[in-house]
Amino acid sequence: MGNIATNGAAIWEAMVGTPHLYAVVTSNAVAVFHQQMVELDGTSYATPQGQLTGVIQESEGSAGDIVGSVVAVFLHNFDPTLYIPVTTTGNSVIAGYVMVADHPYQRFLIDEDGDTTPIAVANVGYNCDCTAEVGNANTGLSTMQLDSTDVNTTATLMFRLLNFHPHDTVAAANCRWIVSMNTHFMAHDTTGA
Repeated sequence: MGNIATNGAAIWEAMVGTPHLYAVVTSNAVAVFHQQMVELDGTSYATPQGQLTGVIQESEGSAGDIVGSVVAVFLHNFDPTLYIPVTTTGNSVIAGYVMVADHPYQRFLIDEDGDTTPIAVANVGYNCDCTAEVGNANTGLSTMQLDSTDVNTTATLMFRLLNFHPHDTVAAANCRWIVSMNTHFMAHDTTGA
């Protein structure tokens, strides 16, 4: 069986805890898609739902700590939507909202880009970053992948590689990996082993 690409960071096995609601600011610098890893922007916004912390997209090489993967996307009036484009003004403060699977122990399934050197079995336990987000406007899904050139023991890399998907071929493009969040905003960044 060949490797099947996933879209962004899909929940692996079961959701840990309950996803939480976060705000997406008007005219956000980046579009926000389903299954996209996001980080906090450090600001609390007054919304019709009360004070909510805002989120921004996590991108390759970002210095911020991730909060989790987007599981639902809503416009400012809570209409469900495929994604929130950068030009969305909403109510002039909030473009919309996202529900995020943000438990620090949540595991995700993400495929790798296989760029240059694919991730090997020997890399289980190492850390890895992701590719830059583009997103698919037709499906509303993230296009983020593990960046196979960023596999290392470095403590500041976003994900910890836990295992490969049992039905996939390792060391090949689009191999799906089970990962945990290494740079979660409530956790401590640790060196891979």
